[in-house]
Amino acid sequence: MEAIERDADKGDTFGDHYLTPATESLEMPVFRSQDQQIQSVPKESQLPDRGSWASKLDFILSVVGLAIGLGNVWRFPYLCYKNGGGAFLVPYLLALFLAGIPMFFMELALGQMLTIGGLGVFKIAPIFKGIGYAAAVMSCWMNVYYIVILAWAIFYFFMSLRSDVPWRTCNNYWNTPNCVNPYERKDLLCWDRVSALNGTMTRIFNSSTSMFAGFVIFSVVGFMAHEQQRPVAEVAASGPGLAFLAYPSAVLQLPGAPLWSCLFFFMLLLIGLDSQFCTMEGFITAVIDEWPLLLRKRKEIFIAIVCALSYLVGLSCISQGGMYVFQILDSYAVSGFCLLFLIFFECISVSWAFGVNRFYDGIKDMIGYYPLAWWKFCWAITTPCICIGVFFFNLVQWTPIKYLDYEYPWWSHVFGWFTALSSMLCIPGYMIWLWMNTEGNRSQKIHQIVRIDDDIKTLRLKMQQEAQKKHGII
Repeated sequence: MEAIERDADKGDTFGDHYLTPATESLEMPVFRSQDQQIQSVPKESQLPDRGSWASKLDFILSVVGLAIGLGNVWRFPYLCYKNGGGAFLVPYLLALFLAGIPMFFMELALGQMLTIGGLGVFKIAPIFKGIGYAAAVMSCWMNVYYIVILAWAIFYFFMSLRSDVPWRTCNNYWNTPNCVNPYERKDLLCWDRVSALNGTMTRIFNSSTSMFAGFVIFSVVGFMAHEQQRPVAEVAASGPGLAFLAYPSAVLQLPGAPLWSCLFFFMLLLIGLDSQFCTMEGFITAVIDEWPLLLRKRKEIFIAIVCALSYLVGLSCISQGGMYVFQILDSYAVSGFCLLFLIFFECISVSWAFGVNRFYDGIKDMIGYYPLAWWKFCWAITTPCICIGVFFFNLVQWTPIKYLDYEYPWWSHVFGWFTALSSMLCIPGYMIWLWMNTEGNRSQKIHQIVRIDDDIKTLRLKMQQEAQKKHGII
């Protein structure tokens, strides 16, 4: 893993050859075949710059910023409580080491090897290219509503700069009759005080952040439940209710409440902003790599169009009933079962279609040695089994969502499943389309679209030459 991060600073290595980014060298070596001598392409004929990391620390912090998101703060603590508290950490850690970390390593290594977007990377197993389209669709949905959370965080942050935060009382024009001042309950007057309690490194940072957030959040939630003399289950919630309702209310009881409130919402802004940027950049890169002649020279215009459309659709999340729309998108469009569905097929495409041994050889060509065989076992067996098992368990245990006491009408669930299936159906849909449009008999089709004969090194060179042809270089 450390070697992958080291190579991320400077380029890719294949055997004894070294590929430097276009910004660092006047010439870029191009392989014509495995046996032929290296030829060079002048700088003016090179592909557009992909970009490179300034240092290993830059790489690690960027990946950590992508991995750590708002779910670490508002989703993990609630799931931990809902599924048994401390006992939940046992299956969580097992899933982390048998599926989470191996999957993260696989995606990191695959992207570093091929240096291409999420659509082109599945040339390793053409029939699974629908995974790239599914990920792009999920990114679109996420770009719509994720930015709304950042808008809330910004609003709460600036409101916290005031000497008296507006959510301390119920005297605001936007309060509903359900708002109750905390000191209107006599049993709260006994209040005295509250006690405020490398790629693998990235996953450790991510999990540590989740557990730390769980300790902090539930120390606050437990205090609130005690003061209000209510069960924790009635106080705790998953999603924005925990981050924007429960926690701000508890912070009011601390000395210097505006300061703590500012720090909390500034933290939400930071951990959400880098995730938003990475999600948008991943979508933009994948689409531009797929249609470079159309979009490469118009990248800024394309980004502006995507951002504008996401903004316009996202306005539905800040309307009068915006929270209900937000909950549907959060519970369906980018839900856990959508992600598990994608991850399962991604494991199959790399480990079984392309071949885990060939993928392993590609890692060795890149970093100079073979990692532990443990990774191969996880990629081929444990990760896909855990993903598909949890996926079906989620389907069996699925219940219609509701927000507070509001029961969603049937058509809203239809819309929710539409957003979920809009990404999931890309995988079987592309398989069917590719099968119908590939010539030959059954065995010939399978040979063409399911499994390729090239190893990572040869595939990388073919992809490079294909990209050059797309740009009119050769």
